[in-house]
Amino acid sequence: MARERYLINAGEDTIHDPNAEKKALQKENTPKGKWQNFWFYHKWHVVIAVFVLLIAAYSIVSAVNTVKPDYEVGMLVAKMYPDSVTEALGNEMEKYGKDRNGDGKITVQVDQYYIPLDGGGSASGPASSSAGGIASGVDPQIVIANQTKFIGDINTGSCILFLTDDASFLSQEKSGNHIFAYLDGKTPQESATDYEKMRLPLLKTKLRDVTLPVSTITGSTTVRAADLLGDTSFSLRTYYGTSIEDKEKDYYEASKELLEKLKDAS
Repeated sequence: MARERYLINAGEDTIHDPNAEKKALQKENTPKGKWQNFWFYHKWHVVIAVFVLLIAAYSIVSAVNTVKPDYEVGMLVAKMYPDSVTEALGNEMEKYGKDRNGDGKITVQVDQYYIPLDGGGSASGPASSSAGGIASGVDPQIVIANQTKFIGDINTGSCILFLTDDASFLSQEKSGNHIFAYLDGKTPQESATDYEKMRLPLLKTKLRDVTLPVSTITGSTTVRAADLLGDTSFSLRTYYGTSIEDKEKDYYEASKELLEKLKDAS
């Protein structure tokens, strides 16, 4: 093995030299020779192993540094709002939550599902993953991505608490999906139309007078939540009788408690 490596580029005279293999073996037995021999035969194994270790280390660091929110709140809207608005809403709601994951801080993440409605007030929601019914001038890929995420989060129960505008709420309920519960947590009958019992208007919460940062053409400004999100309301997703019942009990109760604390007693 050593002779083949050391004589790989040697001429005929060297190859046929009876002392060539002896010289090669002597050279291989030195520390430098042993390293060169190892590297010659195993360098790609080493490179691949180092690459795998780097990927593993990156994954571990990312997992450690990634903040797992205590709550995720779904924001289902027909109009897109800037990230500054959803972040500010989350920060305000953190005042009323609790440290569920024990990391020493309270984190509320607002997940925005921007699904614009067509002229008839309907959206391509969980009942359909097609781009049909999407308002003109809207990138269908963005809408479909939001639809897919919305469906996935509904199925997994990542969001128990939702903030919806009037049109988006009615679009979902009238499509037969019935994903929203009464504010006391009870699951409505399929024929239920008493939607006001399923919604807590933002105007009746402690978030009403919160100022939200909004970017404009001339710069940035702040707007009262009541003025920017006046037609939105909080709702609980249906829990009892669904696929997540008993799987997310603690999270469900904590989200329900958060909703109660958001209510404005005045």
